[in-house]
Amino acid sequence: MDKMDKLIMVVPRELLLPKEKYFEGYISSEYHDYVRDILTNYQWRRRGDMEFDPAYKQPILYCSIVNRKLGKVFAYQRAKNNEGCTEERIEGKWSWGVGGHVDKDTDGMHTNPLSASLKRELSEEVDIRGLYNEAKVVGYLNFEDAVETFHFSILCIVETSAKEIFPRDKEIHVGKYRSLFELEEMVCLSTV
Repeated sequence: MDKMDKLIMVVPRELLLPKEKYFEGYISSEYHDYVRDILTNYQWRRRGDMEFDPAYKQPILYCSIVNRKLGKVFAYQRAKNNEGCTEERIEGKWSWGVGGHVDKDTDGMHTNPLSASLKRELSEEVDIRGLYNEAKVVGYLNFEDAVETFHFSILCIVETSAKEIFPRDKEIHVGKYRSLFELEEMVCLSTV
């Protein structure tokens, strides 16, 4: 099945971000429980129809994998199109979170589809060679420009004792732990 034919989780914009709960940029999970709003109001729609429909927001799970003892975060560069990246808007870009859309066909009907999706994404995208805890929601991202108009990011952290993490997904060109200093340098270099 083509990825644009898959059913993905969406939430009507007016139910997720009414005037009194609207924000742009980052907001802490302490401000409001948007996960509860998503789980109360979600629908399954064809991804190809939702990629350009501003009446809906697509919840996107985005999970950083952190080893506090090492003081490092797993970061990776996405592949370019000819290397396996299927989403040209993000090919070749760096990321320090795994995750993605919440698909109906892979995430079950009898569980929390957000939790099920995140577990699936972690197992598909990376090989964490060590113990790790349940993901903790730390905040949300909402932007209204370009592709972000259609997405609502749920930011999570997974803490692990793993000394190494290996990429599994063909869309990951290269990935390894990076210090916060290295991540900061990467961000500064990409904006020059």
